[in-house]
Amino acid sequence: MSSQETPPPETSGRGRRKFFILVAIAVVALVVAVIIAALDKAYSPAADSDVAGAVTADDVLARVRPLVMARQAQNDTQSDAMSRAVDIMAGYIETAPDDKKVRPILAETQIKLHRFEQAAATVEKLLELSPESSAGLWLKGRLFQVRGEEGSLELFRRAAEAADSGMREWMSFGLAAKDADQGELAREYLSQAVKAGLRDQRAFAVLGEISLSAGQPADAEYYFTEALKDKGADQHASLWSGLAKAQQAAGRPDEAVLTLTRATDRLRRWTDRAAMMVELADALAGIGRLTEAAEAYSVGSDGQPKSHSAALSAAKCYWQLGQYAQAMKYIDRAFELKSDSGEIAQWKSKIERSRFAPAN
Repeated sequence: MSSQETPPPETSGRGRRKFFILVAIAVVALVVAVIIAALDKAYSPAADSDVAGAVTADDVLARVRPLVMARQAQNDTQSDAMSRAVDIMAGYIETAPDDKKVRPILAETQIKLHRFEQAAATVEKLLELSPESSAGLWLKGRLFQVRGEEGSLELFRRAAEAADSGMREWMSFGLAAKDADQGELAREYLSQAVKAGLRDQRAFAVLGEISLSAGQPADAEYYFTEALKDKGADQHASLWSGLAKAQQAAGRPDEAVLTLTRATDRLRRWTDRAAMMVELADALAGIGRLTEAAEAYSVGSDGQPKSHSAALSAAKCYWQLGQYAQAMKYIDRAFELKSDSGEIAQWKSKIERSRFAPAN
C-alpha cells in the first residue's frame, strides 16, 4: 500500500482535533445566540407592552425587582440593570395610564439613577392618581431631600400619617424629625417602625442617642447593641462609643472598657482607632487604671497629631503617674497646637515645675 493511501497517524490526529474544535466553537456560538435572544426578549420593553392588559403590573414588578435591589447605582453594572428596569416599567405604564403599582418603583429607581426630572414627573402623575398615597408623598419628600430643597419634613410627615403608610414612611419621618431636633416625634415613629419589624442601623442608632439623652441607659444599650449587629456596623466608631456611654451611665464602667477595647480591635481606619483609644483611656482613667490609661492616651495622641485635647489628656495622665519627661513631651505638643489655651499654659507650667523641681 502506498503512502498516499495511508496518511501518517499524527496527520490524521491533527485533522480530527481541528474538526472537534470547530464543532465546539459552533455549539458555543449557538448557545450564546440563544441566551442573548432570550434575554433580549425577557427584558425588552416591547415584551411588556405589546397589548394593553396582556401583562399585569405584578408581571412587570417580578421581572424588574432583581434589577433594582441596590440602594443606589454604585457601579456601571448596577446602573445598566436599573436603566433596563426603567425602560421596562416606562414601556408598561404607557399601556396602563392609571397604574399606581409600578409607578412608585419606577420613580424610586429614577431617583437612584439621579434622573430627578423624570422622577418628578412620575411622582406627580402618581399623586394625581392618588393624592394621599404614602408612596407618592414619600417619594416627593425623598426628591426634595436628595435635591437639598426645603419641605421634605412635611412630606415625610404626611406620608407617615397616611392610611397606607408602613415602616419605610415611619422611619424616614423619624430620621427627618431627629435632624429637625424633634426628638419625641423621632422616638415615636422610629419605635413604631422597629416594633413593626424594622431592622435598620440608622434607626437603632438614633433611638440609642435619644434614649441616652433622656437618661435611659438600658434602652440606649439595647438599641446600640442592635445597631452593631448590622453588616459592617462594627466600622462605625459612634456606635461603639454610644454603647460604652450607655454602659457607663448604667454604672458598669468595666463593661464600657471591654466595649471600647473591642472597638479598637475591630476598627480598621487608623483615625477612628486613635479617637477610640482616647475614649478608652478616659474610661480606664475613670476607674483608676492610670498606667493603662497613659499608654492608651499616648497611642491616641500619636494617632491624632493635630488634636491638642488628646495630647493634653496624655500629659495630665503621665503627670499623675510622676512620669514627667513623658508629660513634657505631650504638653509641649498640646502647646504647639493651641498656644492660646489658658488650661494648656497652666498645665505646662505645672509639669515644668514638677520636672525641674530641685531634689530635696
